Amino acid sequence: PNRYQTAGRGTKVLMINPAREKGIDVVLDLAELCPEIPFLVVESWGMSEQIRDRIDQLKSSGAQVTLRPSTDDMRTVYREARILLAPSQWEEAWGRVASEAHVSGIPVLGSDRGGLPEAIGPGGLVVPHDAPAERWAEALRSLWHDDSAWTARSEAATNYAARAEMQMDGHIDRLLNVIRAAPRPYNMAGSEEPGLIHGLRL
Repeated sequence: PNRYQTAGRGTKVLMINPAREKGIDVVLDLAELCPEIPFLVVESWGMSEQIRDRIDQLKSSGAQVTLRPSTDDMRTVYREARILLAPSQWEEAWGRVASEAHVSGIPVLGSDRGGLPEAIGPGGLVVPHDAPAERWAEALRSLWHDDSAWTARSEAATNYAARAEMQMDGHIDRLLNVIRAAPRPYNMAGSEEPGLIHGLRL
């Protein structure tokens, strides 16, 4: 957590990794629909020229979108975030950015793909990934303009980040216990070789 945790209350809606798979089109639709809200987009995997051109067009029309290159110190990014957007369009195994944001009490507005809803939990809002932009905008404004709603989700995010499942202590022991309890594979001769799982002797 100390690699991501920041103090204070940011003033932007943050999106990390402006790829289509991660939902950048949803974010840019929101920037167009909500010109009163400032957005910060931080590169990660790189970005297509089409997305870069659309950002330039949005800025020319009055949308508040700031594009920033990737950084090794994510605290400088989360320090500016009041809300994190994670409108992923593919089946996420988890949603690491949600967990990173939560340690600073930053609520997350994300999609219903893969493990993202579990990663967000009570510390934010979940919207169907294919919902119209207007529904996303309604959810975003409900957090942005309502201080009591934002505070409730922020406190829930902080508490959710502190749950036992997110603490590092004991994770390796729990993993090894699961592996030890797993059925043992059989070797080519058909006989079980106790204590050996895919080359790992326990």
